[in-house]
Amino acid sequence: MTRISFLTPRALQCVVAVFLFSFPVFASSSGAAQTVTPPAMVVVRGGTFWQGSLENPYANNERVHKTTLSSFKLSSTEVTQELYQSVMGKNPSRFKGAQRPVETVSWYDAVRFCNALSERLGLQSAYEISGSTVTWDRSANGFRLPTEAEWEYAARGGAEGAIADEPLQASPYAGGTEADRVAWYETNSEKSTKPVGTKEPNQLGLYDMSGNVWEWCWDWYGSYPTNEVTDPEGASSASWQKVLRGGSWFVSPNLLRVTYRYWNNPDFKVNSVGFRIAQNAEEPALAAPPVPVSPGASAPLIQGPTFPQTTGTTPQHSGDIKHVLPDGIGVDEYDILSAPKNRVH
Repeated sequence: MTRISFLTPRALQCVVAVFLFSFPVFASSSGAAQTVTPPAMVVVRGGTFWQGSLENPYANNERVHKTTLSSFKLSSTEVTQELYQSVMGKNPSRFKGAQRPVETVSWYDAVRFCNALSERLGLQSAYEISGSTVTWDRSANGFRLPTEAEWEYAARGGAEGAIADEPLQASPYAGGTEADRVAWYETNSEKSTKPVGTKEPNQLGLYDMSGNVWEWCWDWYGSYPTNEVTDPEGASSASWQKVLRGGSWFVSPNLLRVTYRYWNNPDFKVNSVGFRIAQNAEEPALAAPPVPVSPGASAPLIQGPTFPQTTGTTPQHSGDIKHVLPDGIGVDEYDILSAPKNRVH
């Protein structure tokens, strides 16, 4: 198979449909009419790729394995404060700005937002939320969080960029090998988030997949499988940690790598953590014009377990995470200083 590099800019050879939904008007808590304007959604054509990398000292935690994914849609940017405010009626972010990514949001906040936005737009909610138990309906056409595999595949350029014939020897950033061109991070961020979409996108037209804010994924964190998998949903709940991807405004370049894995408690909130949204999609025809995509085929419910009460043995903030990292991950820093002094609930 021919090796496809996603480090060199190239014209897309598959249809990447970018479209905006209709924008219904609703009344805010103050009684004023507001318009919900969701981000553009990019269709990511499904395919098979080598997830993870062989790069030292990360290879132990990024164990390479073949992953096959169905097509899906992913928002071109992280969810902005403007959109979050218009849907949820509040803005928890520490670095205020309508077009900056929303941050200081937990995993719970993210799944609630997905359901709320789906309801505003007349779509079927992807999640059933009962207290601390979250159930994912794989057949729903509403918004959801991407899985960790979907996130990495899209960050690496999808079918146009993710290497299918051999594992990555060295993992670059989303959109290239020069961090300053594609990411906001410790060197250029001036210690804050920046408006979304102000750095160069990757091959699929996805912005800020490296840097700006960490992004929540659906999955529980756990060791990668050793066998080939299809549409994986993550580990069991044993770790009680949810996956975060992409790096943030605070971190060093090594944490911006498209294969880098980070995690924290699902109720964790900090000013360097946000999210982007995904949806199901049918396989697009290569020659078809950009059109809205219908929901994917039906799939069984995935029952999310009930979250336990937080205990002293569970990492409480990003400063604790370095003490439970697996051997060989080779990380000596996190965005510890970006955490508020007290946890936000």
